[in-house]
Amino acid sequence: MKSIGVYAIQVSTPENYEIVYAVDHGTLTINPKELYPETQYYEATYGTFNVNNLETDFGGFAFDETEVEAFPDGVTYSFEKDGVNYGVGDKLSVGDYNIMIEGTKNYVITGYGSNHGLLRVIPAELSVTIAPSNIIIGQGETVNISFVFGAFAYNDENESTIFQNGIPYYFVDNNDVTYYDATLPGVYYVKITDPENYIIVSNEVLLFVNPLDSSKKIRTYADCVGYDRKASGNLKYTVVYRYENDNEYPVYVNEGEDNKLTGTAFSGQLPTVFMPGDGTFEIKFDGNQLVWSLTTFDGTHKSSVSSSSTTGSGKCDAKLDGTYSIYPNPVTTILNVKQNVVENNVSVLVLNMYGFVVINAGTFTQPYSTKEIDMSGLSTGIYIVRITSSTDIRTYNIIKE
Repeated sequence: MKSIGVYAIQVSTPENYEIVYAVDHGTLTINPKELYPETQYYEATYGTFNVNNLETDFGGFAFDETEVEAFPDGVTYSFEKDGVNYGVGDKLSVGDYNIMIEGTKNYVITGYGSNHGLLRVIPAELSVTIAPSNIIIGQGETVNISFVFGAFAYNDENESTIFQNGIPYYFVDNNDVTYYDATLPGVYYVKITDPENYIIVSNEVLLFVNPLDSSKKIRTYADCVGYDRKASGNLKYTVVYRYENDNEYPVYVNEGEDNKLTGTAFSGQLPTVFMPGDGTFEIKFDGNQLVWSLTTFDGTHKSSVSSSSTTGSGKCDAKLDGTYSIYPNPVTTILNVKQNVVENNVSVLVLNMYGFVVINAGTFTQPYSTKEIDMSGLSTGIYIVRITSSTDIRTYNIIKE
């Protein structure tokens, strides 16, 4: 077995003769044999590619040779993308690469098998913690956000090298419309544009933008107090609080100094989003004085209102108002919304506490009918049932258990 090269052709000298080669006596040339490799398709996450994971089968070996004999130092790979070749030690960005193989002693690669695959590099996950998790600002104000990033794929990468022009964050509303500033009132998710080679994985951050120039303060009322002698413990009283928002947009107030209950023992959660129109919710308490204080803007100035309730407050003849009955509350599966009056073009939406629509229950098709809304797919927490007619908007807070 001879390797590639040029060999002189010699003839054995027979007895009684001397071999004299002619001037034009030829030579033997052994050229490399063609191999046809087939490398399996391989997918690697950015920063994790290991050439040792590639698997290649060869066709065309001579003399029953094997891959180990033909490539004693291992197969030499390279990768081609958009006309640029990369070596094994180069940083491979996200994309598809043709897998190239160099020939070896006695063999040449002139083509590839019909099933020869490619290398696909997919984005790596880049974790980031955005703070604070809830941001409330006025319309047009600057959004102050901080970012803490997790591990990058390569040691020479960091926040400055990946985001050379600053961190490109933006805001997305409930309809997946993108905004790059806070000029419109509403509630938005804070997102970061995925940089090259990465997919951003972050905590959920909400931006609440309150209207300023035309803002009107939210008015609050303690409508009535009901008593349930069968209730366990000392929280046998239920106060129905109501608010009125005359603004065109929702107003957001986190629980705290600007949105709090004080006085007596109670159970329940305050709303933090106040949709346009009227809204009601219930709080259980022990019958002593309970005060709800809410501070919102009235024009350019903050204004506070308080609504107190005791056992001496007006008695509730029915839960919530009489226009619609919302039951049961709390709810686990089916929520009933019963229409007790004749109103036309009435639509029903279920919103989460951030004002995002989670269920569109449609419209009432008949007067005095009841809508059944399946809440079983929602996580536990407080939701808002928003009922809109041609003349009014009503909202009711519902607890999903």
